[in-house]
Amino acid sequence: MKSLLSLLLLCGLFLQVTSCSKDDECSTTNITYSNTVKSIFDSNCTLSGCHNSGSVNGSLASYDDAKNFPRLNRMVGALRREAGFVAMPQGTSPLGSCDIDQIEAWIAAGTPN
Repeated sequence: MKSLLSLLLLCGLFLQVTSCSKDDECSTTNITYSNTVKSIFDSNCTLSGCHNSGSVNGSLASYDDAKNFPRLNRMVGALRREAGFVAMPQGTSPLGSCDIDQIEAWIAAGTPN
């Protein structure tokens, strides 16, 4: 009986640990361009010809460019690939939900540096 109880407790612990997803670890508080958003943009958006410095598509390469991005109000819809939006980033996999949530939190917070 004691070994059955131990086994049940062990199984319960295993299920609790494995049920956590990476999204559970996604912080959307105190998001700033410098600490969070810049690395997302650098890895996914400021690629040559996309939204790099001087791009005709608008730049996300610096804080001043990003906070004044002309399509900032449409960015989350494009990143979430919602109907009526041009899916971004183009030609590659969508961003992860945590990255999108953090960008959305940054915009909602007024685009802090």
